[in-house]
Amino acid sequence: MDTNALQHIVWVSGIVITALLILICPAIWWKISKKKDAPFRPNMINVFFQTLISIPFILIIGLIITLVVDSYLIEDSSKEFSSENWHKYAEKRTEYANQIVDNQLLIGKTKEEVVAILGNDTVNYFSFGIRYDLGNQSAIDRYWLLIHFEDGKVYEVIKAGM
Repeated sequence: MDTNALQHIVWVSGIVITALLILICPAIWWKISKKKDAPFRPNMINVFFQTLISIPFILIIGLIITLVVDSYLIEDSSKEFSSENWHKYAEKRTEYANQIVDNQLLIGKTKEEVVAILGNDTVNYFSFGIRYDLGNQSAIDRYWLLIHFEDGKVYEVIKAGM
């Protein structure tokens, strides 16, 4: 499921749940006001005003919960390697390189297919294949994704650093 569809589901769910809370709010206030130790008598005017006062708080809480869930899902979707994420989240390329190596995602692909997936922005071509610069992990650590070709197809992918 793509991120936009997931966001749509989260926002619609947030709106529906918030609306349901607003709809049951009068019943909750009525139940509270019927208790023996309630500071007010149960009547429709009290319940109406208590509900009216509660609505902004319910809306704010619903919005905050929806935003938190939405931001969690967006962040979570950026953790998985995809060509789109590789280009969009360049700072996470070291993590993506681990996924590429561990899951052998490029094995058997041609040079053109690799460039179509990873792009041409941080690439260097060598006799053994292609080297993608993954950037600095810290002040002194630098990493590369080394892609070795044999007979025009990827046969080995290594994450190297110094």
